[in-house]
Parts: sequence; structure tokens; C-alpha cells
Amino acid sequence: MCMRLSVAIAIVVWFAACHRPSPSLDAGFDAGSTSVECSFPDLQCGGVCTTTVDPLNCGGCGIVCSADKQCIPNPATLSHQGQCACRTGVDCGSCIDPRNSCGAPCAGPCTLGMSCFDQQCFLPMLTGLHGATSIAVHKGHLYWAASDAGELWTAPTTDGGVIVRIASGLESPHLLIPFGDSLVFVTGRAVQQLPLDGGAPSVIGWAVMPITALAVSDAGISLAAGGVLSRLNADGGLKTVEAVGESIVDIYAEGQDLFWGRREVNKTSVFRLSDAGSVLLHVDQSGFARFALTSDSYLWSEGQDFLRVPRDGGVDVDVLGPLPVSQIFVAQDSVAYIEGTSLHILSAGSSSQRTVSAGTDNSGVQRGVAADHARVYWFANGSDYSALLSEPW
Repeated sequence: MCMRLSVAIAIVVWFAACHRPSPSLDAGFDAGSTSVECSFPDLQCGGVCTTTVDPLNCGGCGIVCSADKQCIPNPATLSHQGQCACRTGVDCGSCIDPRNSCGAPCAGPCTLGMSCFDQQCFLPMLTGLHGATSIAVHKGHLYWAASDAGELWTAPTTDGGVIVRIASGLESPHLLIPFGDSLVFVTGRAVQQLPLDGGAPSVIGWAVMPITALAVSDAGISLAAGGVLSRLNADGGLKTVEAVGESIVDIYAEGQDLFWGRREVNKTSVFRLSDAGSVLLHVDQSGFARFALTSDSYLWSEGQDFLRVPRDGGVDVDVLGPLPVSQIFVAQDSVAYIEGTSLHILSAGSSSQRTVSAGTDNSGVQRGVAADHARVYWFANGSDYSALLSEPW
């Protein structure tokens, strides 16, 4: 009798174990509790059924969305389990409004004291300089022209300096160049000179045609007007040194020699003028060209290429980039140039260049660049800002 009772109990236990209901495929599962069955696709968390977009159990039990995020269905999962997503902005761990981010969407705002220009953070030297067009640097001071207002201004190159207006009532001043203890600039057909230690500007020469280029050296002041290359005499008169009958661009003075570009219908030629006469240095057949000088190289902007050519006649031509360059600036053999709305610099002795200001559709064009031995200075002008920025070489 006892034997039959034990076998019967064993059979009942076996049957119960083998026929225990398995969890429903439509139920959520929580390893901590199986006392409640939930309809698919709900979750069971802590013995309670919860939806797939519960912000306290978003995509799994105990996953809590932060205050700046909400729980939304994740279409990448079969049951559309929840995922935490930003209410507004971009998910960078925390939610960042891309309108407040400088550069990449997750870059965030600039640090205190810096400003965002062309999607990069800079420490602006000066702001609110609307209409600034031409800039020069000399003996620790910056000089610039506000052409529309007819004014000249100056400020120290060091931060925190005082901005001073040094001239007003001028006719669209431009082409500023330091010359000794003065500042030389152009207004219309006149060349004017302003003492840097104070005083009013005065006209020191006139040209028949509008002046398009200006250069200074130990030999004096040289200028291009129409197709004529001239030097300014001490009495204010002009001495023609070359009459080419074509447009002259980019003149440079070096000691007693002059370098200039002559733009013709289908080409631009570059010449050197010395006491021995004019020598043709280069011909560009591909379209508009610009050029500049360093102590050992010529810099050509030839069509879509930007080239560095040895001045000693060597053939080791260095292609700096496939870029249509619109302006070139040189200081102590370091080079800054503008391509489109981007400003690039190439430090002296360096074989690699870097972009310090990459323009975007709404950023505006750099309208003036200057440089000394330590830094590059430029204006960034846009529809809603204007600032003087700088970057070390």
C-alpha cells in the first residue's frame, strides 16, 4: 500500500512539472518576478506591466530618460521598444541645440570670451567694425579703413587697447600701406600720407586714372593707374617708369626693383623692372592670376593652381594647392592667402598649410588681411557681424 502511494505521488509531481504553463509569447519577462503576465509588447517591471514608451523603463526595466529627453518607439526593434531621444536638439550624451553649437553639431558653444565666426571659435580682438575694408599693421599697431564712412582707425595689436579714429571726411580710403613713420593710402585718384604721430592727412600725388595698386620701398612710392606704372617724386609729381597699355595688377617694390603683373585679354604676364630694364618672369595662359614674393620664391595663382616657384631659376615648383586664389599676403616669408571665403596660412619654413577661417554660405568674405612677424590679422564680415580676428603663424 505504501509503495503504491509513493508511486502515485511521484506521478502527480512529474505531471505537474512537465505541464507547468510556459510564459506567454505575448508577455513581457522580468527575471525578478513572474507573477504577472503582460500583453505583447508591454514589459513587466517589478511585477507591474508597463508600456514600451514608459520614460522610467524606456526599452528595458529601470532605464530612465533624463529630463531633456523623451521615450519614443524605436522602429529598429521588432516590438518597437522605447528609446530615449532629445526633445529638441542633437543627442550628444546631453541634448545640444545645434544653433548654439560652433562647428560640429556636438561641439557646443564657444568658451567664455570667445565668439563663433565661420563655424570656428576665435577670440576677437575687436568687434562691431562694419564697413572695414583695408588693413595694415606697423610697429605694434593695426590700421584700417572704413571706406563707406570715409574714416581711418587704429588700435594696438595687443588685446585691450584703445580704438582711436585718426582721420575722417575722406573719399573711400583704401590700399593702406605703412611707409616710415607715416601711413600712405589712396582716395580716388589721389595718394595721401598721414603722420602716425598725429596730424592731418595730406595729398602727396595725383594720377590721371584711378589708382589700382600701390607699393612702397626704399626707392619711394610706386603706383599703378590704368596701364601706367609710376613712381612718386618728392615734389608730388609722377615719373612714368613703364607704360604698358594694359591693366596692371599686384605691384611689389623690393629695393630699387619693381615687380608687377600685366593683365591682357587671354593672359597675365609678370615682369621685373630694374635699372637694366624689364624682364619677363612668367606668363599665365589659364586666366586670372595673382602673385606675391618671398625672399626665395615667387608665388603664382595660375588658374586653379597655386604655385611656389624658386627665384633662382630652379625647376623645383611646389604646388601649394588646386585653389583659385583671389589675394595673397606675405610677412617675414610666411604666406596668407584667400581662396573663396576661406583664409589659409603657410608659415615660413613649413611645408604644410592650414585653414584658419573656412567660410560658409552665410559667413561673409574676409575683406582685409595683414600680417607681422608673429600673427595674421583679418576682418570677418557677415550680414550680422564684423570683427577683427588674429591667429599666430
